[in-house]
Formats: sequence, C-alpha cells, structure tokens
Amino acid sequence: MRTQTIALIGAGGKMGCRIADNLKKGTLNVHYVEISEQGVERLSERGLATTPRQEALIDADIIILAVPD
Repeated sequence: MRTQTIALIGAGGKMGCRIADNLKKGTLNVHYVEISEQGVERLSERGLATTPRQEALIDADIIILAVPD
C-alpha cells in the first residue's frame, strides 16, 4: 500500500505550525506550503522545508487548509 501524501496549506501560521508539529511525528509524506517569509522562517526553525503550492497540490491525496477565515 502506498503512503498517503498531505499538503498542509498555511503551514507556517499559528494553526499550521501546530498541525505541522504533529504531522512531522508521523509516517505520512507531508508537503508544507507557506508563502509568508515569517511562516517559512517558523517552519525552518522546526527543520521543515516548504514545497511550492502547485507541486504540493498535484501530489496530494489529502489537503489541509490552515488559513485565516
């Protein structure tokens, strides 16, 4: 069975970082998508690299939106 891939949109925000912290503990493939410099920096501090949005969406089986309403 193939491992599922998740695209976490807004991964560097408050909610996104909380979700990212939990996802990185698991075994799923995760694409962390973030466009703000501050968010990218927060992810970098966690040892996580970002993926361009288009690439992440094409590859994703599951998409999680952690964006402001």
